[in-house]
Amino acid sequence: MKVSGVQLVAVVAANLLLLFLESAVSQTANVTTGGPGPGGDPGQGGPVPGGGANATAVRPQNGTIPANGTLPPPPAGGGGGISGGGISGPEVATPCSALADPTTVDCLTCLEANCTWHNDGICNNACTFIPGNPCYDQPLFPGESAQAICSIHARDSVEREHCMEVGGGFCPTCVATPFLADPNKTCVWYQGRQECRIGGRDCFFPGCGSDTCPPTPVPADTPVPAETPVPAETPGPSDGTPVPVPAGGDGDPGDIDCAAFPAGGEAVATCQTCLEAGCSWTIDNCYSFCAVADAPCYNQENFEGQSVVDICTAFTTDQENSRICSAAQDCGSCADIAQTGGVNKTCEWYPGSSYCGTGGCTLIGCGETDCNNFTQNVCLTAEAGGDATCTDCVDAGCAFFGTGACYINCEVLQDAQCYSSEAGVDAVTTSDVCMSYEINLQNSQICEAASDCESCLTTVKSDGNTTCEWYPTAGTCGRGGCGLLGCGETTCEEMTPAPIQDDGAAVNASIPIACNTTAQCPELEFCASKSGYCIPMNCSNWIADVPAGNISYSEAPCLIEGAEIGEAFCGYDGSCYPYNCENWYKFGPVAFTGYDVNNPVNLTCAELDPKESAEKNLNSVVFGCRPYQPGSKAPEAKTWTFFFNYECKSTPRGSDEFKCYENLPTTDYRDFLGDVARINQGSCDREIYTENEQPLYWYIVQGRQIRPPKEGEDQNEVINYKQGRANTASSTSFDQSEAERTMYAVLTSDDAPPAGSASDFPGADGNSAAFSRMGLGRLACLWLSVVASILFFCY
Repeated sequence: MKVSGVQLVAVVAANLLLLFLESAVSQTANVTTGGPGPGGDPGQGGPVPGGGANATAVRPQNGTIPANGTLPPPPAGGGGGISGGGISGPEVATPCSALADPTTVDCLTCLEANCTWHNDGICNNACTFIPGNPCYDQPLFPGESAQAICSIHARDSVEREHCMEVGGGFCPTCVATPFLADPNKTCVWYQGRQECRIGGRDCFFPGCGSDTCPPTPVPADTPVPAETPVPAETPGPSDGTPVPVPAGGDGDPGDIDCAAFPAGGEAVATCQTCLEAGCSWTIDNCYSFCAVADAPCYNQENFEGQSVVDICTAFTTDQENSRICSAAQDCGSCADIAQTGGVNKTCEWYPGSSYCGTGGCTLIGCGETDCNNFTQNVCLTAEAGGDATCTDCVDAGCAFFGTGACYINCEVLQDAQCYSSEAGVDAVTTSDVCMSYEINLQNSQICEAASDCESCLTTVKSDGNTTCEWYPTAGTCGRGGCGLLGCGETTCEEMTPAPIQDDGAAVNASIPIACNTTAQCPELEFCASKSGYCIPMNCSNWIADVPAGNISYSEAPCLIEGAEIGEAFCGYDGSCYPYNCENWYKFGPVAFTGYDVNNPVNLTCAELDPKESAEKNLNSVVFGCRPYQPGSKAPEAKTWTFFFNYECKSTPRGSDEFKCYENLPTTDYRDFLGDVARINQGSCDREIYTENEQPLYWYIVQGRQIRPPKEGEDQNEVINYKQGRANTASSTSFDQSEAERTMYAVLTSDDAPPAGSASDFPGADGNSAAFSRMGLGRLACLWLSVVASILFFCY
């Protein structure tokens, strides 16, 4: 089964949205051996009087594990083992209790303190299972490091949600759904809950799922007698005394001993039919005992002296109150909701899960009615029911995992891509962080389009320096690296170049053409220097796999993609961008911007005082016989100049200084044009820059790299991104769109990578970063240089 990168992001994200609507479920602990307490399961420790359903083992006060690797027996009042029986005694204070706040603790921190990490982000001192929310600690995974256990947690989360989403609520679909990381394993079906899960650690859900579907119930051939007399010595259900439990079959103690109902067992049982059979009703299912610890359980033992009807009425009331309370989205509105059905109290807020419930203490903490007594979990609040955007999440100081998932930090899922302001420097902004998310999402979309290894490895990612990688186990194309799908491969078992015909065409047009020069390629393709194949000329390909023959980066791919001359440049991520300071800073060559996409520093922009701009000769548009670059004073007798009115600056690597000048979109050029109309320019008969000896409007676009002089040097080293006339466009009449594209950017740096190095663009492989604004004649010259694989100097 092919799994796309976008699907994987969605799977990771969806796991983080599980609400804490259910409580803990006991299970058979397989960590060590020991006798069961009354009502408990086999597990750690020996029998303890007073056992029942809810006790948990408690760690020693120093939070460490004894040398023999086993936990100590539970305190008095507890049952045997991690999920032994009984109502636990008073809570023993341990360092784990100090790590209980999911807003400040992650899986690794929790396990390194020898505590237990739960799938919902809760860290405590015992492995008390919550439905659909397994726990992870050292005793359950002997010999594994904390980091490895947290990675197991991450993988379980992804596979679980994959099964729930893909397998859905239909058993045949579920058991036919393979795992993401191991296609030889499939999801399993939980008949009691009508859900598709992963099995294994999800056996505590309760019961273990099955990889086969149950037979469809068939009506019995023999009709049930209309009335069955009850022996006098056996009280009937109407007097509140439970009848003997029907004989059960194989399976987990929490499975269906009490499923002897018409038409298929517990999935169709009602509260009344369940209790009349002497069973226990909890979370809309029927079990032989209160299998789901800490969840409301309705049976004649817990409601002594009450009739079945009264008990099920209490269940209906509690369900309605749960529905009413769960609608509240914050503590204030939660504590104001009055419960119905004669329950004389308001709803209560559970800050550990940002959830409003009916009240009391559960394994996820105790409900609160005073909203000043705790700190809100802002990350879960930012989710707003699973609809958080990257901006919502990062603005709240949280970590974004994509498609609505917002969590406390990036350590929660070890193998998942995470976006947080903590990943960069202090000056990083939400916009920068979320831009990285968008870029990676774009990479996933680009790579998932490849259906086989060969096309995958020739697909260029948006970062501009790498191609996608093939994941053979999952049979999918991804962004690269190692994760839940294994490690990406950069080679295929068989990749044979297509044969070359004399006319340069491929025998089969669907097979890439191997080449040595661009002359062997069809029109509008070039010979890529890395792969040795002809590929379409577009910005993405041009950046990632430059033409053979060391052809410069250029506007040419953007022109072929439909941009006008001088309208856009080819950015390092393989997209074409209009000229402006923001685009240039983030997507232009690193050698001229200093921008680091992994540690982005935002620009600070402001309007520029006209007088200051004139004093610095920040020329934007020059009317005259020749262009004058920024910093050069144009002679007033022969020219008229419009100066830049907007400045953006940044310190991308601390000691560097990046400045960029442009014109505001609202700029009014009428005064400038009026001044031009009043001057008598005369002819340009002695100038070599003009045609027909007439003055022109010159539009400046220039990038520069300046290195201050080092010891023994006399002057700055200045490297221009463009040379000579390549810095400008011109027109005989004023072109406002050209004026709006003018820009002057300069990076001053002691250690900036030299222009023309591989760092100009990621993946540039040392090719020159120079491209140019060109007239049609210059474009033709550049195209000739591409076709002939010779670098002409085109002015």
